[in-house]
Order: sequence, then C-alpha cells, then structure tokens
Amino acid sequence: PIDLGAARLITPRLARMHCCLPIHSDPGQLVVAMANPLDLIALEDIELATGLRVDPVVCTASEVERATDRAYGKGVGTS
Repeated sequence: PIDLGAARLITPRLARMHCCLPIHSDPGQLVVAMANPLDLIALEDIELATGLRVDPVVCTASEVERATDRAYGKGVGTS
C-alpha cells in the first residue's frame, strides 16, 4: 500500500524521472519503491529533496509507473 503523504514528499516530475515512488515514511526515513534501487543519483536527489534518509526497495518499472499514476494522476509531471 502507498502512503499518499509519503508520495507527496517528492514531485511527480522527480518520481517519473527516476522511476520511483515513496511508499512509506518514518521520522528521518523514507521507503521508496524503485525500478533501480542502486541508482545513486536518484537516491541522492530524493534525499536532497526531502531531507530524509532513503531506504530503497525494488519494484518493477511497470508497477512503479502504475502506482505513480495512481498517486499523482496520469500524465502529471511528465513534461
């Protein structure tokens, strides 16, 4: 399940650019579903945007895209 409050911690543009979606947050930590959890640039971008330590979890790109459409709206943040 996606915590929409966590999803809103990053912009739709950032989520789509890195094929990732925050799914849960705890104090100081953000769990992020990612197609490539080893993408150090994405991890750094998310940490800089949120000020939280990122705990990446692997997810298929298609699952992330569908969840991103549900969380932000289809097509939001694509330009």
